[in-house]
Amino acid sequence: MNSLQLGSSAILGILEDAHLNSTQYNWLSSIFYFGYLLAEYPQNWALQRFPVAKWLAGNLVIWWVLEKFALRWINNTKYLE
Repeated sequence: MNSLQLGSSAILGILEDAHLNSTQYNWLSSIFYFGYLLAEYPQNWALQRFPVAKWLAGNLVIWWVLEKFALRWINNTKYLE
């Protein structure tokens, strides 16, 4: 997801589909940017010190694991009803 998709989703009706009010949507977009800011510095630091291919491969594996845990948590709760 990036900021363009986040903005487009608001226009295309994610607020109604996900039953969000404007405050919840604003927090959603803020969380995206806070996460981006927190991850930017360590990523740039690591890319300068480690081989790029190995670092990116490690990122993909870590992202995959985090995604699986997040999807399992969402599927085990009534979060998206």
